[in-house]
Amino acid sequence: MKTLQKIIAILAFLVGAPTAFPQVPSAQVNDISIANYSGSLHAVPGATITVCTSTGSGLPCTPLATIYTNASGTVQAPNPFTADANGNYSFWAPPGNYFVSLTGTVPTWQSITYSIPAQLSTNNNFTGINTSGNFNGILTVDGTQYTTLASAFAACPTSGCTIDMRGNSNATALALGSFDPGNNGPPVIIYLGPFTYTVTTITMRTNLRIFGTGGTTLIEQSSTAPMFQGPPLSTDQPALNVDIEGMVLLGYGFTSCSSGASTGTGDGIYINANQSGALDGLWYSKFTDMTICDFGGIGVHLRGDSNSGYLGINQFDIFNDITVVRSLGGGSAVSIEGANFQISFSHCELDSNYLNSNIDTSATPNVFIGAGPGSGTSGYPYIINFVNGTTIEGAATLVQIDGASNVNFSGMHHEQAYGAYKITYGANGANVPTSGVVVENTSFNGNVGINGGSGYLFDITTTHANGISFANNIYLTSSTMPDNIGIVTSGAWVNQLNWTFEGLGSTPLIAYRETLGSCTLVSGACNLVFTVPYAISPYCTASENDTIAGATVFPLAVDATTTGVQAFSSSTGDGKVANIRCNNAQN
Repeated sequence: MKTLQKIIAILAFLVGAPTAFPQVPSAQVNDISIANYSGSLHAVPGATITVCTSTGSGLPCTPLATIYTNASGTVQAPNPFTADANGNYSFWAPPGNYFVSLTGTVPTWQSITYSIPAQLSTNNNFTGINTSGNFNGILTVDGTQYTTLASAFAACPTSGCTIDMRGNSNATALALGSFDPGNNGPPVIIYLGPFTYTVTTITMRTNLRIFGTGGTTLIEQSSTAPMFQGPPLSTDQPALNVDIEGMVLLGYGFTSCSSGASTGTGDGIYINANQSGALDGLWYSKFTDMTICDFGGIGVHLRGDSNSGYLGINQFDIFNDITVVRSLGGGSAVSIEGANFQISFSHCELDSNYLNSNIDTSATPNVFIGAGPGSGTSGYPYIINFVNGTTIEGAATLVQIDGASNVNFSGMHHEQAYGAYKITYGANGANVPTSGVVVENTSFNGNVGINGGSGYLFDITTTHANGISFANNIYLTSSTMPDNIGIVTSGAWVNQLNWTFEGLGSTPLIAYRETLGSCTLVSGACNLVFTVPYAISPYCTASENDTIAGATVFPLAVDATTTGVQAFSSSTGDGKVANIRCNNAQN
């Protein structure tokens, strides 16, 4: 079972000539219990699972539904029941809508609605979009067919429906156009086939679930609008429990993932909650097994409110097994702006248009995380995670962080980049400090951080950065070294430990930069003190006539003993930027 992936076990619809299907009384729900521990989501072993009818409510919910231990529905299962030691749970139930509550000993719990589709009987053939008739609260196949997604949805009852499009490849059905289930609309499950569809915009609303067949379900952008977008700001209501899985999204003008520039400007996925004073955004939702290619805008764009801070937000959203390939000259693969909380990317690939074959030299990073846009400072990204082998590669700057807190990169991999991680201040319009950034257990190929002396694995360009940690990382090379492990503006709080440089007998340097202020001449010399962080100061040496990230290193005289360098002095460079290189020997 995929982590955090709800799998509703239904019979596969075969493609081609009209085919008969056997009838199964029940279908299985598999899921994992999730709870909010101190602001982040975790699987919970032994959670209490209560399955209720479609009218159920409360935590735990009532009234109880009848569930089973087998597909034939002959053995009734206990209800409520408990999740296993990993938080997994499952049950069998007849077609219908079920309200399920997850409760236990921790304070924050959730409920979710499952829509189990009816199974086809042996005397039902189909060639169109299969919806019609109200049976146990969902749409079934009873001979009525619809030619478009919109007309099928129009027949959906308020209790919800399943629309299956896997048996229809005619042109009318493949042109999805614009689709919006509406605010407070019925829960909808849509199954797409192994075909190429065109979309103007799909608006994500609560309990919308769309499942493709993986790499064989292609969706082409037919306008410059975002392909998938969050609920309109005018609704003042977030969308919850959205699930989009198994498809390839293609930018405007592309029919396959390609190497080229897009003529469109729209994003692949754009969730805009940037509205002050009202609840908006996307909550408790997930995107799984998707490829997003060649959008002129941003591949995955999450924008929260930057003013009120805690209303217009995206939160508790998961991106798992997602590949994003930027178009040439397009926007970032991922951009997270403003109030976005508890957002996770796991086992993803976030690339420039060159993939890992070259470097996109534009100033646009593959991943941007920061406050803004605009000058508001109360909303900014918080608890953002990139984990489990997520790969970011092929750009001049891989990751830029500009005002965020508690950002974690763990078990990452990087290739083809002049610079890996850059921390800035105010680049997106909002002056928000950055704190609590961790990069750990991450591998860097030997082609990262090399750029004529100004390359880096991390570059802290501002003093408005603290709690920045780089620990237990490895640089994979047999001959080359990065120009710098890091470039740090003096005054930023950075901890870096236990780098491994595979195959090298020496260790690269860390460069420190500081703007030299005015001073008074003493005996013809202007002595300006440059203080180096104590933790690394014994390993610093003054470098002359060197250039790091475009700033000249002026001649510096050491003002310290051979066992502890605490400061440097300069007789030149009043008001200029000085750099000092520090060896990483203590690690």
